[in-house]
Amino acid sequence: MQFHDYTTLRGQLLKHGQNPELKQMLRKMKPGEARLLFANQARDAYENARTPAKRDLAFKRGIYQLAEQKWVELQRPFYNVWPIAIELSQQVKLELAFASFEVPFESLVLRFARGHEPNGLKAAILFWHNQCIQVTAIPLEGADNVYLHAAYNAEDHVERWITQLHEKPNGYEKMGAVLIRLVVFVGLLSHDDDLITPIVLSKDQKRYAETDDPDVKKWLEERAARRAGRGFDVGRTLQLEKEKSPHWRNPHLCLFWTGAGRTTPIIKMRSGAVIQRVSMAEVPTGYLGPETDENDEPNGDKTPRESISKSRRFAILKRDGYKCQLCGRSQDDGVKLHIDHRVPHAKGGSNEDDNLWTLCEDCNLGKSDGHV
Repeated sequence: MQFHDYTTLRGQLLKHGQNPELKQMLRKMKPGEARLLFANQARDAYENARTPAKRDLAFKRGIYQLAEQKWVELQRPFYNVWPIAIELSQQVKLELAFASFEVPFESLVLRFARGHEPNGLKAAILFWHNQCIQVTAIPLEGADNVYLHAAYNAEDHVERWITQLHEKPNGYEKMGAVLIRLVVFVGLLSHDDDLITPIVLSKDQKRYAETDDPDVKKWLEERAARRAGRGFDVGRTLQLEKEKSPHWRNPHLCLFWTGAGRTTPIIKMRSGAVIQRVSMAEVPTGYLGPETDENDEPNGDKTPRESISKSRRFAILKRDGYKCQLCGRSQDDGVKLHIDHRVPHAKGGSNEDDNLWTLCEDCNLGKSDGHV
């Protein structure tokens, strides 16, 4: 899945600016010099503004430059928001006060997947400072940037505050409400290593996945931060599981209060609940083949057996990594996968999970013929 890059104001002006002299000057400047120039221009524009509207615009752009500067100082933290994370963030009711959580970074960037842009936004930079939220969102081509500046009190109820923001007639507030909810969501998940995972350089991915040494992992994360920014994936694991099969069912994320006096909020999976209902009536060919049967019973005599539900078969497939446990092949290799009894049913084998495993059709038939 590809994500939109965040483009700084300097990059936006170089690409879309109408002033050729400014563009020529910016090409000769380093990014830090350009940010200082913009900050001074915003200050001058604010001081010399003759109308409230121009003063307000200069104020917002000035904070935008402050947000970008802080973002650079923090090693350019960015979050690739996978589509499923947007869905899940809308499901969780943020029944807590702003004082109950901390954003992972004072200034951060959200990047959205191509083809899954919420409200037509491809990226946004958010700046949380002195109980104010500054949002500068970059929409798809052909539209102006979205600026939003909103203040809150520490004791304000997040859900009600976002709802009120969303109900305002200005479309900017509605876009901002989605982004603010996402950042609160990320803040509450910031220590969940399953849902928020660090991004390392592509050449380091294999090494990162294979090591359990925290020092090595930290070193690889720092190297990526120096090169590409301090990046994180939000919801990648769930998204890949969902896309692997049409029968993936997402658990429901809920807000829990933990710790002494139950004052610490945390978002956790609640098993057993389903937020995406998928029909389990028909199973596509290739995912679940027939359970081994004829040759398990001597002389072909059938003994009554408890049927294994499609949902349990799929759970075994998922547990085994969608691969044959004997040869390692998967459906991607052109084989059909079966759910088989390790100890045949006719020889006393049960339907418990530890007696079930995934075999490809070739290994399953070979096993039945006494070849395994």
